[in-house]
Amino acid sequence: MNKKFLSLVLALVMVLGAFTSVFAADAVDTKEVPKLTSNDAKIQWLVDNEIVIGRKVNEKAEDNDLALTETIQRAEVTKLLVYAIGKADLAEKLFGLVNPYSDVAKDYWANGYITVGTTSVADNGLAFLNGYPDGTFKPMNNVTYAELAKMLVVLADDELTQAQHDAYNANWPTAWVVKATEMGIFEGITNVNANDDVIRSNGFVMMFNAFYAMKDIRVIPVNETIGVISKKSDGTTLTLNQGDFLKEFKVDENTVFVGEDLKEASQKWLSQETKAADYFVGSLVRVLVQDDVVTHIVELGRPAGVVEADRNAWTGIIADDGYITNMSSLDKENETVKGYRGDANLTSKTRYFVADYNENALTEVKDFDAAMDLVDELLPNVEGYFAYNVLPNSGVKEAKVVVFSEVNTKDTDATLVRVNAPVTNGSFNLPAQAPGLTETAVVNYDLRNVTSIFPYNYNVEKYDVLKIVADKDNKVTDVPKQEELVIDYSVDNIYKVVEINKGTVDALPTTPAQQVNEMVLVDAAGNRARVDLPTDYDAFFTDGIKVGAFVQLTVEATDKGVLADIVSVVPATKVRGEFTADFNNVEKVTDTVTFIYKGEYTKNTAEHDYLYTAKIYVVDADGVASATPTTVNTNNPDLKAGNTYEGQLFVQDVAGAVPVLADKATLVK
Repeated sequence: MNKKFLSLVLALVMVLGAFTSVFAADAVDTKEVPKLTSNDAKIQWLVDNEIVIGRKVNEKAEDNDLALTETIQRAEVTKLLVYAIGKADLAEKLFGLVNPYSDVAKDYWANGYITVGTTSVADNGLAFLNGYPDGTFKPMNNVTYAELAKMLVVLADDELTQAQHDAYNANWPTAWVVKATEMGIFEGITNVNANDDVIRSNGFVMMFNAFYAMKDIRVIPVNETIGVISKKSDGTTLTLNQGDFLKEFKVDENTVFVGEDLKEASQKWLSQETKAADYFVGSLVRVLVQDDVVTHIVELGRPAGVVEADRNAWTGIIADDGYITNMSSLDKENETVKGYRGDANLTSKTRYFVADYNENALTEVKDFDAAMDLVDELLPNVEGYFAYNVLPNSGVKEAKVVVFSEVNTKDTDATLVRVNAPVTNGSFNLPAQAPGLTETAVVNYDLRNVTSIFPYNYNVEKYDVLKIVADKDNKVTDVPKQEELVIDYSVDNIYKVVEINKGTVDALPTTPAQQVNEMVLVDAAGNRARVDLPTDYDAFFTDGIKVGAFVQLTVEATDKGVLADIVSVVPATKVRGEFTADFNNVEKVTDTVTFIYKGEYTKNTAEHDYLYTAKIYVVDADGVASATPTTVNTNNPDLKAGNTYEGQLFVQDVAGAVPVLADKATLVK
């Protein structure tokens, strides 16, 4: 049974009776559709394979009614078509968002299916669902044989063109009936008129015949995310958020926008460009992605406040008893947000977004503390909106999503970037990149309004890291002087990464590059230092932090070690300079020592920085081994008892610190 057969099986099940989980996309027992000539055999095959199990009349499956003599309605067939093109998941997510037709209410059971059918096309690119000229859909009208024939031809004939479709329509219903007959869809169906209502027994047979004629089609899952639109769309890309939360999605001519002022679901995203300032930049949206392309963009809120729309837009984000309201104030100490519908508690699960269009702060932020850093100067009366759930017994409200429409100016003035190329003579542009998990897009920052420097003479070079002040159009108003760069590529030290370590399994993010939480660096003197990589450090770029990479960085020294603030991976070939005073945990290299290993070691736990703690006996210049062993930490698994080796020791300038034996030692004898 190929994928297209599977899709129509699912469709038939949902339209003509209940079905079991055997037809879930990841657990289907694929079957080839046999060549059968008897109508009874075709229907029985569907029943035997649990494709059709009938309409439920009580709790006993054996009492299900196939209702073979009853008719099929337009809404039922729409559900069939949506399953047939693999978009049932999308239909569930769109349920209740819009009124696609005047007679299809938001709470009508087939609302999501009819919405998908109105805004989607089949694999051959043809629209498969249309309403009537008066703006109605008539979902409860029965389907005729001619209508079902057309639907099945559109689904089963991947080579059907628009020209053929229009020609068949011009000769309605004869041309469609003839085409369906040629494809074998009417095989076994006799004594019916094209305009008669379809009887379910004949519908079963026609469906079976369509299955037999089918080619490949997929059941396509829908991925969903929410975020703030942070950049005007170029017609091919939708950009959400900034910095570490930045995500980009493909859009096309079929992408649909469901917004505050849209009454129907048929508005195309690309047609909205002239209707909104900067193309809805700053709006919080749900993005539904199917087969790597955005199918629907559902607007949840704008910088000025929550979208005045049905809460169905927030389905899946908040519960049925939840609500969305504009924010009046926020109590930082008690971690509560106040709205016009009451107060809500901020929890560890609350998600935070900023949507300040004027300050170009358009992104999700990590947590409560990060959000407070952005709005603390504005408290308590910060503007925005929030969505919340209500606990069933106590009635306590818990905020699920909080969006701030304004942020502290001081926190958005400076933009951290790394220079991609120097400013060229005759150009006002500074090409630079933002930090990120992977290499980010190059942005041209316009320096013509900077009064502190002459743009042509701004002598920054590639790989310099700096903070600039720029508006949402990337026009720069202030830049640092050369001596104020965050990282000066040609001057600052360059270290080599000799080891990386990852967090515990339970805490690992999904991306391997994000799992690295510590790196060991070596300087030009051979000294080593361990640097922690906290969750919110900035990197150019995270996936480049590997053993053998060369980096420049800024750090913060703490009582328990060194934290990275900014890391820049650079294309160097050798280290430059020794660790600065900010590194308070330097393991200084000693001269190479000769030592005897007698097999005395302890294997350390997973939390330890090194695999082993061992004892070695250092040999002096006269060849005499010390009677007292030296305890060392090491990752060297190749030491053999009774052998003599040469190796380097790294000694940390901290009282009680255990020296570190280099990972490689040379066998002497």
